[in-house]
Amino acid sequence: MLYRGMDRAQLDAAYNNSAAVPEYEAIKAGWDARSARVRQGRRGHLDLAYGGEPRQRLDLLLADSPRAPTLMFIHGGYWQRNDKEGFTFLAEGPLAHEINVAIVEYTLAPDARMDQIVGEIRSAVAWLVRHLGDYGADPARIYVSGHPPAVI
Repeated sequence: MLYRGMDRAQLDAAYNNSAAVPEYEAIKAGWDARSARVRQGRRGHLDLAYGGEPRQRLDLLLADSPRAPTLMFIHGGYWQRNDKEGFTFLAEGPLAHEINVAIVEYTLAPDARMDQIVGEIRSAVAWLVRHLGDYGADPARIYVSGHPPAVI
């Protein structure tokens, strides 16, 4: 038993939200469509590199207010799947309340171990602190959020 009486198969199943939600494909398709609309209709800067690796990039979607705070979002996928583009729809709410949104991409497992992923997220925060002012945002007001580490 690995955790609370669960073996590997049970533990994997407990983390596999996409298998537990029968309408997952329809939900994900809806997220993708909403995300595409936000990416096309909103002022922003896409694929900004915060590091030298291919997935070390972020999208910065800007509110209309100068010097607005920024919500940094780290997408989920059990650290093994998904990308920032599919979660752009989450920016709709904060942007409507004059909050910038930075959606961060990172190297996925197994290509990266957890310590590397954490290091990449730290690098993204540091990049935002250094560069948000260049985009008119307040680099002193960064708030970090993310999606649970689940396969969705």
